Amino acid sequence: MLPRVSSLIPPCEPARLQALQPYRSLRVAPDAVFSALADLVSRLFDVPLVLLTLVDEEHTSIKASYGVTQHTIPRQQSLCALTILQDAILIVEDLDQEPATVLDFAFVRSLHMRFYAGYPLPTSAGYNIGALCLLDSHPRTLSSPEQHRLQLLARLTSQLLELRLHLQQRQPVPSPDWTSLYDALHTALLQLDESDAQLRHIRTAGWAASLYQHKIQQRADTIVYTLQRQITALQARLLS
Repeated sequence: MLPRVSSLIPPCEPARLQALQPYRSLRVAPDAVFSALADLVSRLFDVPLVLLTLVDEEHTSIKASYGVTQHTIPRQQSLCALTILQDAILIVEDLDQEPATVLDFAFVRSLHMRFYAGYPLPTSAGYNIGALCLLDSHPRTLSSPEQHRLQLLARLTSQLLELRLHLQQRQPVPSPDWTSLYDALHTALLQLDESDAQLRHIRTAGWAASLYQHKIQQRADTIVYTLQRQITALQARLLS
């Protein structure tokens, strides 16, 4: 359910925009690491659309996405602009059932999306500069484990943004360290392909649906925690 707010501008907006300022340069060009991350998130949650966004004064910039080619959204049409107002997950199970708010649903309705889940992306100082979000074309919800997984992925995204900014300031050309993160994400996608084949075998063998779902959740958690260890280790080495 959408929170009832009178404005999309948080009280800390001047400080938030100041915290966003160094990251504005990251919006300029596509980045294979963030694109691979969006692809992975789409696979982990089985959704057709994923957005990794940065929210400025008037627009929401799409740093990376899966399922859409648009690069900017007016802030007034961005559910991410609503997500950054809080420090927890925002879930809207069916946008068609939501009453009129300060938000304009033109963007999501143009894509025929009905479900939304997003988690804010805070800087190390605690300012929410964007969001990692999922959208689907039919009403649904997220289980508690899925909500926790989205939270972890949002934290990883914040870490990646900080790392990318640090490496860009040191060296504009992507470094071997940054390339290693793409390799890690690509490996995770290959692991998903392999486990998908195994899970199809389990399903066709007549295993119980609950066990099948458990295996899916277990696979997703393993991938996320592996990435978390890799990214955290690189962050500690480069930013210490």
